[in-house]
Amino acid sequence: MQRAQLAPMRPEWIYRRQGWNSFTREDIAQPDLADHPPLPTEDERLSDPRLAYHAHLKLVSHQGYDEVLLASFRAVMVNSDRREGILDRVIDGMSGTGKSLLLRAIGRTVQRDIEDRTGGELGAHIPVVHILAPADTDSKVNWVWEIACFLGLNPEPLNENDLLRWRSYPDLSVPVNYVLENALTRLLLVDDIQRVQPHQLAPVLHYFDYLRNRLGITTIFCGTGASDILYEARAIADRHEVAIQRHLTRRATHSPGQQDAQQKDQAHSLLPTTWLDPIPFNAQDKDSWLQVLAGYEKHGP
Repeated sequence: MQRAQLAPMRPEWIYRRQGWNSFTREDIAQPDLADHPPLPTEDERLSDPRLAYHAHLKLVSHQGYDEVLLASFRAVMVNSDRREGILDRVIDGMSGTGKSLLLRAIGRTVQRDIEDRTGGELGAHIPVVHILAPADTDSKVNWVWEIACFLGLNPEPLNENDLLRWRSYPDLSVPVNYVLENALTRLLLVDDIQRVQPHQLAPVLHYFDYLRNRLGITTIFCGTGASDILYEARAIADRHEVAIQRHLTRRATHSPGQQDAQQKDQAHSLLPTTWLDPIPFNAQDKDSWLQVLAGYEKHGP
């Protein structure tokens, strides 16, 4: 009992529905410095609300970030009534530029907007699903398993052997599809896509296509190098090389000598990519850096 009392509380992970809902609804109030003078003892310092405030990584807004957030949010909302065309998106950029923050900011904005339009009473609605790229990605099963974990549909392991038999997990596509359809899910966030190889992502892309075409769910892939990974995975999934070669062969048969190197590039389909770059600090753009510094000052009690 004493050991349990001393142990830290288990955080609510944002890759589970309850933790994600807490994240989207949290409103971290900035404490007033005048109301909280320095405290004399260590025990009192641990209860200082300023520590709780700084434990959250606040999003510092700047012009470029706001523009990207607005554009992505508009695209997701427009896609909710479409079933054709390019609906999914990619967030790419160097490590440490805030890709995951942007991904979650988009998801939180979408969910809050839907909650506001429904009077805040979502009930069984699940507007946004947030997952990580699975560590074991040999097939579609493990990707669906991640979604099932978020929804709370994955069966609990009965013993240690169940935990070790990752490859024996059941395909939960049918219950997952049922819940997503009835919960009116509109957005699927997939983070850390850089953990997988294109051939590991390819088997599940057609399932994501199904979610988009059948249920109107937009998928946003996020990670360093995400655009290249998606490009290569789509080429594998859709057998682009075979289709391109047949296209060029038919063109050559009807129009000898008309094979063009550009035709190969035109046969590929690329997702819209949002690029996040480091905040510039140079003579050409001093305003962005200063604006971010001002944002840190504003958030610091």
